[in-house]
Amino acid sequence: MYNPLVTIVIPVYNGANYLNESISSALEQTYKNIEIIVVNDGSTDDGETEKIALSYGDKIKYFSKPNGGVSSALNLCIEKMSGEWLSWLSHDDLYYPTKVEEEVNYVGKLLEKNPDLENETGTIWIGSCTNYASKFCGVATSGEIVIDKNTYTQNSSIPTIVDNEDGIDEKNKIFTRNGVSLEKRMSISRSFKQDNIPNLNQNNYCVIMGGGIGSRFWPCSRRTLPKQFLDFFGTGRSLLQMTYDRFKKIIPAENILIVTNEMYADLVKEQLPEMKDEQILLEPARRNTAPCIVWASYHIQALNPNANIVVAPSDHLILKEEEFLNAIEKGLAFVEKDDMLLTLGIKPNRPETGYGYIQIAEQIANNCYKVKTFTEKPELELAKVFVESGEFYWNSGLFMWNVKSILKATEKLLPEITDKLKHNSIYGTPQEKAFIDEHFTACENVSIDFGVMEKASNVYVSLGDFGWSDLGTWGSLYDLSEKDDQGNVSLHGKTMLYNCNDNIISLPKGKLAVIDGLDGYLVAESNNVLLICKKDEEQAIRKYVNDTKIKLGNEYV
Repeated sequence: MYNPLVTIVIPVYNGANYLNESISSALEQTYKNIEIIVVNDGSTDDGETEKIALSYGDKIKYFSKPNGGVSSALNLCIEKMSGEWLSWLSHDDLYYPTKVEEEVNYVGKLLEKNPDLENETGTIWIGSCTNYASKFCGVATSGEIVIDKNTYTQNSSIPTIVDNEDGIDEKNKIFTRNGVSLEKRMSISRSFKQDNIPNLNQNNYCVIMGGGIGSRFWPCSRRTLPKQFLDFFGTGRSLLQMTYDRFKKIIPAENILIVTNEMYADLVKEQLPEMKDEQILLEPARRNTAPCIVWASYHIQALNPNANIVVAPSDHLILKEEEFLNAIEKGLAFVEKDDMLLTLGIKPNRPETGYGYIQIAEQIANNCYKVKTFTEKPELELAKVFVESGEFYWNSGLFMWNVKSILKATEKLLPEITDKLKHNSIYGTPQEKAFIDEHFTACENVSIDFGVMEKASNVYVSLGDFGWSDLGTWGSLYDLSEKDDQGNVSLHGKTMLYNCNDNIISLPKGKLAVIDGLDGYLVAESNNVLLICKKDEEQAIRKYVNDTKIKLGNEYV
């Protein structure tokens, strides 16, 4: 008789309301060759969840970890489990008494028919999963069995497909009682060995800064819908989504935070529904990059005092993603070992006046240099000197450091900010947002570049070439976009151009523009604003925005 050890894992966060019933339903299984593992994912309910779990003594195995999300809790279970099969029970769900027994019996019969499956690893989907097949497991029809070898990853949760094989539909409905799901799902998963799990460093975190307005992209970028939430290239993903997608490949998804203005909370949740509320830090006011980085650093320190952090704007474009991610991973490994503040420098290919510059000093490691000077957005003649010298690189605005290093630096160089925000016991608790709302607005408006990077003595730069653009202006978008034979760029809408050269035209979808005799212009329409100006004078856009706001109010900005 087939009698494998089955591990029932219960990941829980602040689950004192239903955890008792959940554990009891696991203990009451008619199938007795089981182990039960409860993983407390950093609950903040004053020990109530832990108290319930510990009350079961040696009937269960209990582990506690800093909050990292369901997937990290599941991965800890995989590391600790002894079972051949894994069954996932949410803390607010219940199992029918015969759930595991019926699943094991079904698998046993399956293995009798097809002994080769004994060597497979993955999830067995029972019944029809045609609607889900293309996403998870190939093609399946009713009654077939599918093994999905890619189910468990470090940063994704596990899909469950309910069995709807003929004659057992009733068993597999999900019943609710007082908000508790009573599950009878025919899904059981063979445990993975550790080498099948992507080796993502759980100490690595990413802070995506997404609170800017992007006024240089007016009128498309507005106060209520700034550029990081726009899909400039028609890919179906905004700049923010592309940034998140990029970092999720090397950073555990649960370790990615977004710092943005509170007015953009709904936009972030709409575009990134997989993110938990606690991963979205909502600023009550705009105070530049230093205060938000200090806040995020204290927040992360409370979760993981050994964290390595990459800080990234939400609106960058990366054309060579593999090279970029490799540079980030190397940088995070670099700052993990030493008290260093690291930025990424980009080799300039033109005398750009819209970027800051970093002058390098002595080399300290492969492709890594001590920083000599920072220079903010120089005039054209000075930018030409920088490029010709070979000592200056563009400042990408991407930073890496250990949480200890950045807090040490900010507490020394920005005490007027850290004195207001330092409160170790408040971070990672339900009281954090109220504390920030009270103290954040009193922080100085200062960039991390000016406040820390230009003043600290332990600043270094790693040089990279990965097709980077900060996509800060219409001009940068023009440079990156496909052009017609006359050098014109047309975005979204339709154009009929006559005797036109070197223009960029951005229109709403479905709109047609017929233009004759225009050279070197920006034509951009969005909602209730049409902008027409010389392309090489786009620095005046901020003036247009300010003047419009003064004369007409916020309706047009």
